[in-house]
Amino acid sequence: MKRYFSIFIFLFIIDTSSGQVFTGAGGAIPDAGSNFTCFPVTVSGVGTINSAYGLSSVCINISHTYDADLYINLHAPDGTVITLTNQNGGSGNNYNGTCFTATATTLIDNGTPPFSGTYLPDQNLGLVNNGQNANGVWTLCIIDFNFGDVGTLNSFSLQFNNTPAPPPTPPNCGVNQAASNTCQTATH
Repeated sequence: MKRYFSIFIFLFIIDTSSGQVFTGAGGAIPDAGSNFTCFPVTVSGVGTINSAYGLSSVCINISHTYDADLYINLHAPDGTVITLTNQNGGSGNNYNGTCFTATATTLIDNGTPPFSGTYLPDQNLGLVNNGQNANGVWTLCIIDFNFGDVGTLNSFSLQFNNTPAPPPTPPNCGVNQAASNTCQTATH
């Protein structure tokens, strides 16, 4: 009996720690663009994402001088857009193995280039874990706002698992006037 219990626990650990990772190819980031350049990745076999199973991290590898030129966001199939980083990093260079998660302790705004490791994005990553069907084309979109510094998105990946970024908590309607106005606006 102990043996079967041990096997069950082992399989449970493997199942709960597993996830699905989808990797997108990169490309050149045009210098001083007037539009975003978007890089697609097709997600399949995931289904509905929410607080039980959903997007847990977005990882990027970018070679670029003067990181503060860049505005990077993620577009989900349902049209939800999340700003990962908006002109952070000053004159520093590169995003080397930079992962945006809800469990990071440092805001990307407070990081120092070359960015590596885990960071909290500029917007809540859990916004996409809203009950949408994750299957479809996701895009990582980047714009370089200024002339003189060029770069390349080398790669990016999306990880879905059972420890997703939590969706934002809805406002507590009726508790105070500010929340009540937010609730009234959200329902119209």
